[in-house]
Amino acid sequence: MQCPRCNVRRHGYCSPNTRRKTWLPSSQSPATSEDRGTSRTQKPAPTESLLEMFGVGWQQNGLSHWAVRLGNDQALPGLAPRKLVGRGGVHLLEANEGSPLWKLGYRIAPECWGHGFDTELACHGIEGAHACRDKTPVVDRMLPLSPASLTVAQRAGLRLRWEGRPSPSTVEAVGEASVKRLILAGRELGPEVLHWPAYRG
Repeated sequence: MQCPRCNVRRHGYCSPNTRRKTWLPSSQSPATSEDRGTSRTQKPAPTESLLEMFGVGWQQNGLSHWAVRLGNDQALPGLAPRKLVGRGGVHLLEANEGSPLWKLGYRIAPECWGHGFDTELACHGIEGAHACRDKTPVVDRMLPLSPASLTVAQRAGLRLRWEGRPSPSTVEAVGEASVKRLILAGRELGPEVLHWPAYRG
């Protein structure tokens, strides 16, 4: 599949070494995680577990996260054609039994910021979710530490559906007692779906 300016490839259909190379460049910068309240993903084991999860998502649900490269005929200042941009897409999760949701997520390498790749990839993922399982809501969750992430979700068509105190583990990770969790979705969420993205660590 292709985004307008990028080539996207399913995660999980290449060697572990190749998968790490498509993940780590966009994950080693603390800035790519500051809106989530998480630390850098630097250890191979957690990274490999996530990529295995994406591979299972493709096999079971026909959709998950892509590795993203700049197109063959695309060149931007400081970015050569086929430059590795990052990864992203949507992954199907069970909020509660019988209450699935598509979780939107992406990581863009810092040197690729400012070109709209995050919005392009978010829109591509949401479009795929609608084509695959239109009745399942698309959800993104974040902390208001990075306004850019909120802007991306809104540009992709998601709207703020819930705002409140996150889990204790998130508060501890961020180090701010007043921090709030933001939940955005393409439609209103019932309590059986909302609880998972709102309070999960």
